Order: sequence, then C-alpha cells, then structure tokens
Amino acid sequence: MTICSLVLWTSWGLVISFINPNSAGTTGLLLFYLTIFLALAGTISVINLLIRMRSGSERTVSREARISLRQGVLLAVLITGLILLQSQRLLTWWNIILFILGLTVLEFFLISYKKEEDNY
Repeated sequence: MTICSLVLWTSWGLVISFINPNSAGTTGLLLFYLTIFLALAGTISVINLLIRMRSGSERTVSREARISLRQGVLLAVLITGLILLQSQRLLTWWNIILFILGLTVLEFFLISYKKEEDNY
C-alpha cells in the first residue's frame, strides 16, 4: 500500500505539472480528482494501519488492514468531496457538516452491518 501511495502521489504531481485544467476539460479534471482521491485513500490507510498495529490490537493484520482501508477511503471521499465543492464555490459550513454527518452514518452502517455478519 505504501508503494502504491507513493506512485499515486507521483501521478498526482504529474497531473498537476503537465495538465492544463482550462484546456484539458473533463478528462483533466477527472484525472486530477481520481489521482488525489486514490493517493489520499492509500496514505490515510497506511497511517491508520500503522497506528492500529502500534496500539496492540488483538485483531489480525488483515482485519486491521480492511478497517484501515475502509476508513481511509471514507476520509479520502470527504477530502476530495470538499475540494470538489470548493472548486464549484459551493463549500459552506453547513455543506461540510452534512457531508461529515453523511459519511459518519455510512461508517456506522458499515460497522453494524459487519457485526451482524460476524454473528452468523
């Protein structure tokens, strides 16, 4: 995951350096948002996994990695979504709160769904 994150950050840097957002159109913007989303998801997941492993959890590494990846993707969705809203001049405090609440509800749903699945 660490190597993939480094490659994705390099890709994002290349997109920033070589793609003109005014002339690239939709493809350039899609590449920008896709690379930053994937780079953030990977980086946040790796950091979260390192923190979880240092805390001495009794869960297996694969389970901790799944949890870290899920939370990393959700945080990357939040950050990328906020960047997208700001680019459209739609970022307001109530949009931020609604976005965070929506992702929090989704995380609680995923946690409860997984616990129900584990009970069977």
